[in-house]
Amino acid sequence: MVDVVVVYSTRSGSTGKMAKAVADGAAEGELDVKLYDLRRSIFEDFKGELEEARAIVVGTPTHNYMPAYEVEIFLSKMGELNVRGKFGAVFGSYGWSGEAVYDVQRRMRELGFELVAEPLRIVEDPDEEGLRKCRELGLAVAKKVKGE
Repeated sequence: MVDVVVVYSTRSGSTGKMAKAVADGAAEGELDVKLYDLRRSIFEDFKGELEEARAIVVGTPTHNYMPAYEVEIFLSKMGELNVRGKFGAVFGSYGWSGEAVYDVQRRMRELGFELVAEPLRIVEDPDEEGLRKCRELGLAVAKKVKGE
């Protein structure tokens, strides 16, 4: 059974690095974690895992003040599923504005997610401190799933 699904979109690779660190942090909690790049994954192929997961974490860069197109499509399709009551979290990278994570956070709340933490935002490429924060976010999600 999948416990945590981490989905993301990345252009320059920064949000992808963050996603890997978030997934690693969640796996430290000894949970089954799946990681999906929305640019390379088909929603229907992992829809079942989304339905069974206790938590879904979404990563997006900010482009022109907005989440990545793939994340927008993903959130629209999430409306087809019963995700109310699942744990959730949001992270993302940005160059100069960074508000996309707040848009994703709002939409996840509207879908009925219980958000574990405030969105994690990192300017440009994450450094070691940024990656540590990503792992901490993943571990915080894992602890919620485990009831700690």
